[in-house]
Amino acid sequence: MLTHSTGVLKNGFALTLSASVRNGNEVYIPGTYFNAQSFYLSMDKLFNERHLLSFTGFYAPVEQGRSNGETLEAYDLAKDPYYNSAWGLQNNRVRNASVSRVNKPQLQAHYVWKPKAGVQWDQGVYYSFGKSGLTGLNWNDAPNPRPDYYRYLPSYYYDTGDSLQGLQLSQNWNLYTNTRQIDWDRMIRMNQSNLFSIPGSTLVNTTETRARYILENRIEDHQQWGYNSIYNQRKGAWFWSAGIQAYFQKTQRYKILEDLLGASYWLDYDQFAPEQGVSSEVQQNNIEMPDHKILTGNRFGYHYTLLTQRQEAWAQLEWTGQRIETYAAVSVNHQTIQREGHWANGKFPNNSKGFSRMLDMTNYGVKTGITYKLSGKQFITANSLYQTRCPEAQNIFISPRSRNEMIQNIKPEEVFSADINYRIQAPGFKFRGTLYHSRFNNQLWLRSFWSDEFNNNINLFMNGLNQTHEGIELGIEKTAFTSHTFQGALGWGRFYYTNRPLMQAWQDNNATALFSDRRVYLMNYRVGGSPQLVAGVGYKYNAPAHWFVSLYANYFDQIYVEPNPDRRTAEAVSKYLDSEADQYREITDPYQLPSYYVLNAQLGKSFKVWSKYFINLNLSVNNLMNDRQIITGGFESLRWDKANINKFDTKYFFMTGTTYMCSVNFNF
Repeated sequence: MLTHSTGVLKNGFALTLSASVRNGNEVYIPGTYFNAQSFYLSMDKLFNERHLLSFTGFYAPVEQGRSNGETLEAYDLAKDPYYNSAWGLQNNRVRNASVSRVNKPQLQAHYVWKPKAGVQWDQGVYYSFGKSGLTGLNWNDAPNPRPDYYRYLPSYYYDTGDSLQGLQLSQNWNLYTNTRQIDWDRMIRMNQSNLFSIPGSTLVNTTETRARYILENRIEDHQQWGYNSIYNQRKGAWFWSAGIQAYFQKTQRYKILEDLLGASYWLDYDQFAPEQGVSSEVQQNNIEMPDHKILTGNRFGYHYTLLTQRQEAWAQLEWTGQRIETYAAVSVNHQTIQREGHWANGKFPNNSKGFSRMLDMTNYGVKTGITYKLSGKQFITANSLYQTRCPEAQNIFISPRSRNEMIQNIKPEEVFSADINYRIQAPGFKFRGTLYHSRFNNQLWLRSFWSDEFNNNINLFMNGLNQTHEGIELGIEKTAFTSHTFQGALGWGRFYYTNRPLMQAWQDNNATALFSDRRVYLMNYRVGGSPQLVAGVGYKYNAPAHWFVSLYANYFDQIYVEPNPDRRTAEAVSKYLDSEADQYREITDPYQLPSYYVLNAQLGKSFKVWSKYFINLNLSVNNLMNDRQIITGGFESLRWDKANINKFDTKYFFMTGTTYMCSVNFNF
């Protein structure tokens, strides 16, 4: 990274430029890579003490070869806790099928006016645009190409009684790369041999090949325009501020064909429509272009836009006294969301192209807080917040890829939060203790997955989901003999669901709900995804010769896998009797991951060169014990089989072993 700032010049201009690059290939996780650049420009013009105009722009494209979570069986077969099924060899070169690309520049202009002492008015406009995408394999009339597909694992054959085939698969995983990784060359060969004539055509195809496998890129094309204005004024012990902000966001979503993998074209069909017994016309993803041959770079599958507008006004009043500081604020906002379909889908010809109805919602919020100064070193603070907010735009449509229909009874989400803090800020000693409680009610939850029960892609909704986060946080730092610093931290929380919401399900190619009133028994289940108990101690030595060394030990516990709501229903366990309690618990019990601890270290040194320049060296090492068996997280598969609970097992992620980063910084 290189950064240069001029400071304010005599003519009132100031310029800051920065550019960086960060590139890396796989270290622990095979098939992964990371390429990122960033560019930053800030230009200010100070006309006088009352007027400042500034412009800022930044651009940070990122490309990343990703990894997949895997079942414990797959990790064991590969004999590698960092096994990654997302890559394979093509012409003996590693190729990742799951590549994320983000390219979203942002520009903003800002004007500051200070008409008199204690008064300031800030106004800004911004514009952000660009695309993000994630590639993935798609296939039609061909075997699943993912090497960790459940039918390619030995357990599938052991469960069906074919132990010989299961043993053979186990050996193949150990011996052959193409068994446990994507076989790109095989997909290309199958594509190149697949001559195909469109049904009803009088021409017999002898040259073109229809793709059985492709690499697609799911694109999100984003544009947002925004404006904000903030006015604040201080008068004696009072300080008040108010503002307005507004934005308009336009997000297009579609797929493009990234790679035909040796074929001539891909047909833009819904491959699941024929399996549901519908006519050939209904399988068209765009009925205005039937039997459309898709070539590399073409859009296909779906194409729609989510349109969001939001306006907000807020005000805050603060008062500062000798012993007490307090504030109160209110806000109100108005938001609209609408879908615009660009193609008429064959399954929903009258409800896919054009504009949906508009979701129109007004929300508000209030917050307040107080600080009591016990002394110049000790403080007690308390804060509270209540607000309502609009659901995410992508969560309110039953199947946004194919139609305009919204789910029913959409209500604002509600957030309540309160905390109380005790803080000591003294020379050589710092302490902070926090007690907090937050509730998130009436949330809208949406996931999509393949259902074996309904033999289709399913969109699963929970409306009115509630959860609570509560706990304590403690932090302490003590400096002894000026050079030795001791640190300690504790975070204990209880993040859990607090109600039994109703769940509804829809399939992608049918307008009739599969069910709409299935009760989910999620109350008191823990929210997954992060440790709910974290503790750490640290020691740092600052040497007189401008070097330091530090060592930190961290402990993590109460880590839960996010529960699959469909497994916590009466329908999921209805077949089991009291005598089958073990199977009942296997379906419904929450799963807690093992606790773990990690040792990290850091070393730094600062040099002064040529009397006026500085060089800073910094080395950090994580996971000093090189523990490669730490499971950091996981998720239950939404696809599951009531008759065989482990058929679609939970997938996990492992922490990398020892890693280090060394940085050199030169200030001139």
